[in-house]
Amino acid sequence: MDINATNAISAYNTNKSLGNSTSTDSTSSSGFADLLKDTIGNSIQSLRQSEHTQMEAIKGNASTLELTEAVNSASIQIETIKACVDKLMEAHKTVVSTQL
Repeated sequence: MDINATNAISAYNTNKSLGNSTSTDSTSSSGFADLLKDTIGNSIQSLRQSEHTQMEAIKGNASTLELTEAVNSASIQIETIKACVDKLMEAHKTVVSTQL
């Protein structure tokens, strides 16, 4: 899989800003919820933009490069969503199996 420089820079900046967040223990649960909400919201927006670019390519208004970038971006977002769901399911199984 080829890595788009723009996507790599965007991912780096996102991770950099996440690493600099300073949340206290009392707000960590809402911080996680906000992080999850933002990640899913950004993924949905990216997928919508990708669909728009694909439709423009079908009409002949977008270049092959733009189409390729849109498809790669959508693929990355889908993988991100899948990874989030997998981690949430893993955490849920851990919580459920924990004995009190």
